[in-house]
Amino acid sequence: RVNAQLIDARTDEHIWSEQYERQMTERFEIQSDIAEKITVGLRATLTVAERERIGQAPTDNLEAYEYFVRATETYDLAEIEVGVPLTVELAEKAVELDPQFAQAWAFLSEAHSRLYWYYLDRSEDRLAQAKSAASRAFELRPGLGEAHRALGYYYYWGFLDYERALERFSLALNSTPHDYRIWAGIGYVRRRQGQWQQALENLKQAAALNPRAANAVVNLAQTYEMMREYAEAEAVYDQGIGLYTDSYLDPQTFAMKAWLYLKWQGSTEKARAALEQLYQRVDSVELKRIGHSWYPLVELFERNYPEALERLASVTSEIFDYQYYFVPKPLVYAQIYGLMGQSERELAYYDSASAVLEAELRGNMEDHRLHSSLGIAYAGLGRKDDAVREARLAVELMPVEREAWKGLFPVEDLARVYVMVGEYDAAIDQLDYLLSIPGEISVPLLRIDPTWDILRGQPRFQALLAKYD
Repeated sequence: RVNAQLIDARTDEHIWSEQYERQMTERFEIQSDIAEKITVGLRATLTVAERERIGQAPTDNLEAYEYFVRATETYDLAEIEVGVPLTVELAEKAVELDPQFAQAWAFLSEAHSRLYWYYLDRSEDRLAQAKSAASRAFELRPGLGEAHRALGYYYYWGFLDYERALERFSLALNSTPHDYRIWAGIGYVRRRQGQWQQALENLKQAAALNPRAANAVVNLAQTYEMMREYAEAEAVYDQGIGLYTDSYLDPQTFAMKAWLYLKWQGSTEKARAALEQLYQRVDSVELKRIGHSWYPLVELFERNYPEALERLASVTSEIFDYQYYFVPKPLVYAQIYGLMGQSERELAYYDSASAVLEAELRGNMEDHRLHSSLGIAYAGLGRKDDAVREARLAVELMPVEREAWKGLFPVEDLARVYVMVGEYDAAIDQLDYLLSIPGEISVPLLRIDPTWDILRGQPRFQALLAKYD
């Protein structure tokens, strides 16, 4: 039994309602009927493609459809490390139950590409699976909008091929103009191209089309944050957090909000409160570990170095591995011991970190993240020339001109290397550049981060803070 009603939220006027009592096997007919009547009620005009889409059931297998719906929900709401692999599993189950389910094949393609993007599986085979699933969707439904959308993400996430990605997203809009994932994809690409205002507008459109898609809402908040519109970012983060349920909750959003307060106000107190909000919402040890991994940073910024070491010891991961950075835990230990003046332990941990990174690089010479971290390790070991070489190579491999978000991190790491090897003017040049464009660095963050303490007596550094304050 389905009770459907359409109400004008602005005036509370009741426009249309109807009750349906049907067999579950008729659920798609009910959806089509409701969609048609809402369209009439809104006096909207459907394209031919949209009208055909409304009248066509995506699959005759209800169990396959349930798996497909669960996959889309997981994609929108769940934590990355758990949710992205689970999305793949659910979509694979959907196409296994109905090999003719074109939309599920398209969604499976997108899930494979996402797994690659988040460095959960950077294999060529993963990209091949993404391309194959999209091709299968086109075989079943030529011109399918979701398949074009999947290829858009494939070219973007797999190759940073922005032009081909935008071409596919444009084709997808021809048949499914109200698909928020397409508008989000366009926004993500524009953001990586450094077209921040355009990205903001695209992501606003995505969030408006599906205000319950936490993934789109949180990305909108991140975009405000990167543009240093912090008050707007806070409001949208809260909106995104309000969408989470006990079943679906991404702890990274709470960590992002904590980071927002550090960048916006330099407030470790508010950052702690945001992390505590996470602990109050979840019981899972696996999800709480996200908060554990951020607490050492808060302690570090407060100069509570012994507490930072204790927090770091409680983190189960030996490597902080994300699309923006690859940081072995010994590298963090080394920094903390260096700040405490315990040079012997500092050098031992820098040596351990360099061994881990050198081993990783043997099979991943193009990974800019490894070169950045290795540059820091070499700087800690007093290997100035090697440190600068590695840090500069990271910038060359992932320049801001190619990737306006990922490219920020190697520039910041280069500045850090310059500080560690005593090239203070060169470090300030890099920080000046980062503050002049949208990004992660802010004046309040520079003021509380002990990484930059040695610069505080430099007139150029003080002038830099005043310039962007």
